[in-house]
Amino acid sequence: MDILKNIVIRLGLVALLFCGANFIYNQFFFIDFLQDHGTLLYYQQNALDADYLYYSASSDFSYDPKNDTNTDRISTIIDDNTTIKLKHVTEAGHHAGIFAPAIERLDENEVKGIVIVLNYRSFSPEWLESYNENSLLQSRVLYEDRPNLANRVLMSLNAYDQVPDKEREEHFLAMFRDWKLPLEAPKNTIDSWCQVEKYGDWRNPKRQLADHLIKNYAFDLHENSPRMSDFDQIAKSASEKNLNLIFVIIPENVELADSLLGEDIISIMNKNRAFLKKRYHKPNENQHVLDIMDILKDENFTDRDYPTEHYNFEGRNKVAMEVANLLNTIEK
Repeated sequence: MDILKNIVIRLGLVALLFCGANFIYNQFFFIDFLQDHGTLLYYQQNALDADYLYYSASSDFSYDPKNDTNTDRISTIIDDNTTIKLKHVTEAGHHAGIFAPAIERLDENEVKGIVIVLNYRSFSPEWLESYNENSLLQSRVLYEDRPNLANRVLMSLNAYDQVPDKEREEHFLAMFRDWKLPLEAPKNTIDSWCQVEKYGDWRNPKRQLADHLIKNYAFDLHENSPRMSDFDQIAKSASEKNLNLIFVIIPENVELADSLLGEDIISIMNKNRAFLKKRYHKPNENQHVLDIMDILKDENFTDRDYPTEHYNFEGRNKVAMEVANLLNTIEK
């Protein structure tokens, strides 16, 4: 009994010391460390005076450096066009898998709702196995719903899934080869469709762009698709915390995809967006899907050699006004 009592006392002292250390870390070191190593949660912590939080990757703040005289973020334009106070929680390359644990840390009644940019392209093999993923997973350790000091220690110990770049490349190449598409052969996988002759040989820039579009837009979504569980977790967290939730299927370059690849790619994209709307659009449960995938023209996209969600001011303004209008409708 004396041995057991000593063990309990020592464990109690360890727990007490940890609680004290965690308190000191939270008071004096946590925010500064987040600013350098966990920017998403840093933005979230500093945006809790808003009514809605806007979670996005670089689509929020990218612009046309040559022609845009107005470089305002999408989130800023939204905030300017509604009486509902909205602030961004955005960082380049981030996706639902990183948003989900940060949102899990929100307390009920801290904000009224969240707007989540649903990047269609984030379901694609190259984004799923991005070379940036290791650094994102490292920062994600800081967002998990554990004592902040514990997260800091685990991050220092590299206690997260680190995948070598070569292995990631093997993963997405396997997806190109093995994922089945709802088309007849030879367009029934990403790999075989890319091998179909189009616009000359592979050195033709038009051919290269068409193949990039296939790699980023051609996949067949279902409930077990990678990344789906992240969006499911966000929807679950929003419901549990009584948050209004808006998923925004932001614009992709549908016009360019149609011009280079025709109805085959458009049918896949339409099938997938319908799946997402059916899965997440539940207005009676305060969960909405705003599908604006095809509202922009090719000229609104600033990147010309690779598909991204980077828009000029006209494009950003159109996206922002669609979100602002929905917010005004929900909160009227």
